[in-house]
Amino acid sequence: MAPRPNSGRVTIKTVAEDAGVSVAAVSKVLRDAYGVSDSLRARVQASMEKLGYRPHAAARGMRGQTYTLGVILPDIHNPFFSDIVAGINTALERTQYQTMFGIGLSNPVNEQSLIEAMLDRQMDGIIFIGPRMVQPVIEVAAARLPMTVIAHHGDTNAYDTVNNDDVLGARLVVQHLVHAGYRNIAMISLGSQPLEDWKAYLAFHALDRASPMLPKTFADENFA
Repeated sequence: MAPRPNSGRVTIKTVAEDAGVSVAAVSKVLRDAYGVSDSLRARVQASMEKLGYRPHAAARGMRGQTYTLGVILPDIHNPFFSDIVAGINTALERTQYQTMFGIGLSNPVNEQSLIEAMLDRQMDGIIFIGPRMVQPVIEVAAARLPMTVIAHHGDTNAYDTVNNDDVLGARLVVQHLVHAGYRNIAMISLGSQPLEDWKAYLAFHALDRASPMLPKTFADENFA
């Protein structure tokens, strides 16, 4: 008859003993700390899997870290946002971090509610994709926990940002259209900065008849 598994809760000390390493070494693997060798990580992860070790999120939160990141995005249908989410998951695969997703529906009120919920759950940080909240409000939230904002232009040191190079994009688009013989060119934009970049490049080509347009909103944001 096979021995019954230990019914007691598996702790970080249990994992350390099984892997033949120190508790500090296991902790470093859990934190994905700098300098952890691949062999140490593999040994500790093998012991965690064998023993069924699950880090206790609440306890980690009381110690100041939950290894959980909040991800807020406008919707799940736009392939642009889906690609970003896929990249986030790929980057986190080799870490102990998990993600909690929230859909803001391009509504600042919904986005604020999601941020508050993630703060209540002691997220270690938030990745905010395509926010509709104005920059000062985002800065207030970023003062409460680490935040990275994607696809939102703004000159601030309150949080990290990741954006497309809209200047280069506008230049390549106009260059292509001009070389194709087009001269009467319009643009639809959700923000003022891409529009300014576009206008500057149109002026460079002396396209006086160009007519940039800036609507207040779109009914459908799935541009793909």
